[in-house]
Amino acid sequence: MTTLLLLLACQKDPDFATIRAQITPASASAEVAGVGSLAYRPLPPELDLTNTVWRLTADVDKDEGIEPYKITFARNGRLICEHPNDTTPDNDTWSQVGAKVRIAFNDRYAEYDLNFDDWSTIRGSAKNVTGLTWAASLVREPDTGTGAYNAALSDKRWALRYTSPSGEAREHLLVFHQGGGVYSSEMESAQGHVWSATPESLTFSFNEAYATYTAQPKGAERYEGEAKNIQNERWPFVLERTAEASNAIKVGAAAPADLRGAIVGSTWLVEDYDANQPTNFTITLNADGSLTRSSFESGNPSGADTWEIVGNKLVFRINDGFSSHDNVVVGDGLMLGYAVNRDGYEWPYLLQRQP
Repeated sequence: MTTLLLLLACQKDPDFATIRAQITPASASAEVAGVGSLAYRPLPPELDLTNTVWRLTADVDKDEGIEPYKITFARNGRLICEHPNDTTPDNDTWSQVGAKVRIAFNDRYAEYDLNFDDWSTIRGSAKNVTGLTWAASLVREPDTGTGAYNAALSDKRWALRYTSPSGEAREHLLVFHQGGGVYSSEMESAQGHVWSATPESLTFSFNEAYATYTAQPKGAERYEGEAKNIQNERWPFVLERTAEASNAIKVGAAAPADLRGAIVGSTWLVEDYDANQPTNFTITLNADGSLTRSSFESGNPSGADTWEIVGNKLVFRINDGFSSHDNVVVGDGLMLGYAVNRDGYEWPYLLQRQP
């Protein structure tokens, strides 16, 4: 987790409505120095790389006897690198567009162009300014609260109840996402709000650890504990499981050995994450390689739509190849996608299998 702390000098307790205005998600529309323009709304926390830790293996490092090392995808496009020879740690950046990931080291001296293979592996190639190229891969580092779907925490919403240091009774609904993010009913994003759990305790924090909550289980449906903010104010709280289903998604499935056989004839909802022109539609993968697509809200282009399997990915092309879409299996009935059109515009989205 990034060590960047957003200091709220006048904030004495976690007033979520106030904090919300201070937060800019790393994956919102922005220009990330040295990496590129991001123009999409945040991905679900389970699929957003923010605050996750990975181990980077690069062929160029192997040649120099350097072992794989950790990198952390910090907020706001900042990359924390543990390369033993990195003497300038503040000029490394990253961006994510769905299944595509870009990394830049040392003010773009070396750039990595990578893609998700599945939930835990990212692969691709890199090059530096001298023209040298090499293969590279990332493997997700196991971390408490992020390694596997935790149904006991994630399938339902939780009611957080407490009396703030200023004496106000408060209640918020929480969702614990697999990606280690915790979402509150008073916040628009899980960015900067994280959780981890052991059999003995549950810890979650808001707004880059402005307020941290630590609790012990009191049965399967309840936690009790104490919270503390950066001003060292403390207050007790209760966390109780509700009957309301959460919006957390389960990811981590491996692609079937015969991906084509597993998906031919199936229909998928394309949930578009393009902030400029969000458009959801469905696609049906016909056995002859053609694609049946529902109409866009803005009109249905008349060109041919096709699909194929390339390695472990589903690739489909819209309107005579005007846009190309690469998709990788990340969960049961769930794919993470990256799209780019002939104009060079790119955007992320999800594919959700339909009954």
